[in-house]
Amino acid sequence: MMETALVIVMGSAIGVISAFLGLGGGILIVPLLPGVANLSAKEAVATSLFTIFLVVTNNCRGFHKNQLVIWKIAFIIGPMTAVGAYASGILSQRFPDEVLRMVLAAVVTVFLLKALVGNKLKKHIASEQQTTAQMTTKTGVLAGAVGVIAGLLSGISGIGSGLIVSPLLINLQLAENEKVAPTANGVMMFTTFFGAMAYAMADSHLVGWKLGFIHLDKALLLFGSAFVTSYFARKQQSRMPVTWRRTLLTILMGLLTLKMWFEVLF
Repeated sequence: MMETALVIVMGSAIGVISAFLGLGGGILIVPLLPGVANLSAKEAVATSLFTIFLVVTNNCRGFHKNQLVIWKIAFIIGPMTAVGAYASGILSQRFPDEVLRMVLAAVVTVFLLKALVGNKLKKHIASEQQTTAQMTTKTGVLAGAVGVIAGLLSGISGIGSGLIVSPLLINLQLAENEKVAPTANGVMMFTTFFGAMAYAMADSHLVGWKLGFIHLDKALLLFGSAFVTSYFARKQQSRMPVTWRRTLLTILMGLLTLKMWFEVLF
């Protein structure tokens, strides 16, 4: 009973985070689900990816009705994240959890430092009426390369790709403030589906509520509670100032980095 209640609370928080910040919620699922539901690290990652896929697909349905998803960008970055997520999902099953956590901690630290330095050096904060930049060939290549990296991290960590894609959209000015989270959700549909499939195909037989490394019962419970909170959060997300969005993303990345290094070192 307590386990079910805690999973519902996690799902509720995921719904808010995904709608407001363009994150899938894996930043909560992967660190907390093993302790709550007694899962291995790989099972937590797989279950997280499948849960996020359900959450962001539902979010995109609502965002699309309001024309907030920039599908042109999602269809450029999304397939690249899918390649990375599927590849790392397959490869990560061959390495010990300790090695995967160390690699992830190192890479996320680099992105955290980049975000901190970028925010400090940026002299002019984008206004709420900021016009978006054009997707040039150079920008497209850069976005695609970052997308592959985001996918690799997603497949290893189960945290989705929003933690990297959302700052990318902001820093390259590819989306207005109100369209950052919706477009990041669109990208994560690709990332999480292919990442989850890599873990599901580890054993394609459905045993009870388990498909490969994915615990479908936990994923559906998380999604059910996220479905409710994301409905209300989607209506308010456009009101969040871009400076708040950037700051909260950096804070969450910092907390994730600290937790991963704590697990690696202790």
